[in-house]
Amino acid sequence: MEPALERELKGLKGRITGIHFSPDDKQMAASSADHSVMMWHLNEDKRALRFTGHTSEVYGVRFAPSGNLLASASRDCTVRFWFINRQDESKVLRPHTAAVRSLDFSPDSLSLATASDDLMVKVWSVQRQNLQQTISVHRNWVRSVRYSPDGRLLATCGDDKTLCIWDTVSGSSVHCFTDSGKQLRCAEFHPDGVTVAVAGRDSAVRLYDIRNACILQEYNAHEGMVNSLHFDPSGTHLVTGASDSLTRVFDVLKGRLLYTLVTRMKPVHAVCFSRNGSHFATGGDDYQVNLWKSHDAETAAEEQPGDSDAGTRSCSNGEPATATPSAKPVAVVRSVAQVSALNEASNGHVQQVAPATESNLEAKLDQVLGVMNARLDELSERMSYLISVMLRLESVMAKQRSSEQELPELCQPEHSGTTCDN
Repeated sequence: MEPALERELKGLKGRITGIHFSPDDKQMAASSADHSVMMWHLNEDKRALRFTGHTSEVYGVRFAPSGNLLASASRDCTVRFWFINRQDESKVLRPHTAAVRSLDFSPDSLSLATASDDLMVKVWSVQRQNLQQTISVHRNWVRSVRYSPDGRLLATCGDDKTLCIWDTVSGSSVHCFTDSGKQLRCAEFHPDGVTVAVAGRDSAVRLYDIRNACILQEYNAHEGMVNSLHFDPSGTHLVTGASDSLTRVFDVLKGRLLYTLVTRMKPVHAVCFSRNGSHFATGGDDYQVNLWKSHDAETAAEEQPGDSDAGTRSCSNGEPATATPSAKPVAVVRSVAQVSALNEASNGHVQQVAPATESNLEAKLDQVLGVMNARLDELSERMSYLISVMLRLESVMAKQRSSEQELPELCQPEHSGTTCDN
């Protein structure tokens, strides 16, 4: 059974930047460029709740695993905690000196990790809101931070083209991957806790085995920047959303593209599976969240038996074979942990994804325009960031000059260059 569009959830007035389901799947929240967060009740006839308080674009939203708390990250350099049953109340955390791009709760709901344009990743106590750890290794904006299912590891990635895995106890780096060559936008742990999917500007999706520090699979998934990805709870399927206006569902065990979904030919910025895997949601520049009923995992492969679209690599130190498209999967992989052994049996063949082409020229043009608009948006963000730094620096220098004129003996240099007042 193919995925079916079940509901279109509206109410936000800007592009959708993040989506997350509550632990019991009864609510779903979305963050937006309109400075707000909206939460819908999926199983009850209740009005959606809008959470306001941020003064700039909201980049991400996450439910705490405990289920009673919602957190959002914003370009205004703050994180806000929202109590689900008290719409008007929020607590404000000012964790960074620049835009907060991503956040994630630890599995026990006690800690919150944040990633920022100030190049920092920080871990905070949710209850006391005090800083627990600071991770400083990225050399450019940090776009994504995610906890492993057991909470022992953190995955971070960003514009320095690096995916890093961290030990949450010691704060030390387990491994950093630099294979992409392009800026990275998103990272997600597989439910097995030892595989991480990452994607970004080069349109590819890579699955890494963090134990053996190697690439398990690589998909040439889209024709535009991949903005978001998420595994279903079983770890069988991966959904991706990109600036080419497409949402795609992959079977990562058999290494194939299952479905390509198109709604309004607008860039897709956020995707997320429900906790039980029965649904997934997508959102982007169409200002609405699309709720899809998930396909039947047992029959999906039977309906498209000859569509092989993935590259599966061996974790051995030898060079992989040249990419060769095939009408059949490289290997029928029953679990992600078995990818390495099965690839050795298949001589390490690599198959690259060949994305479906649009026969309709108008639709193709819309895709290209979507990619261009996404890049213009990013350029605008960077220009705004530079302008804010310059204005802040000018303000500090003006204060210094004034201080020197009035009390020259007390003049002390001020720190400059931040974009937010904490």
